[in-house]
Amino acid sequence: MKQTKGSRMVAFLIDIIATTSVNFVVKDWFSSYHMGNFSFMGQEFDITIRLSLLVIPLYFLIFDLFNQGKTAGKLVMGIVTVDAQTQVAPDRLTLMVRTLFKFISIAFWPLSFLFFVISATSLQDIVAKTVTLKTK
Repeated sequence: MKQTKGSRMVAFLIDIIATTSVNFVVKDWFSSYHMGNFSFMGQEFDITIRLSLLVIPLYFLIFDLFNQGKTAGKLVMGIVTVDAQTQVAPDRLTLMVRTLFKFISIAFWPLSFLFFVISATSLQDIVAKTVTLKTK
């Protein structure tokens, strides 16, 4: 198995497309039942935006907890995340820490992307002591 850079970026794009699709379904469902907006103390709130912000973290956490961190994008691209030393699937806690740092990386995406392009590794891999490898 070898490390991969291009496959990781494509896998992440697939995951973003998947989460965006789920967001559209959630928003449409709430809108169709007129549950999208509510008023509290004179302020209007759009609950679908708040729910949309939960979809992406839940997507990655569900895959971490129940599929050893193999998201839809990773499955399609044939890549896996493994412990850097043992080369086996990381435990759930490590995967959740990795996901937390993935979101921190996303918050600072220009720097994270530059770092990834130069070093072929990511902040979440460094912190969690993992590597992402191509299996196919």
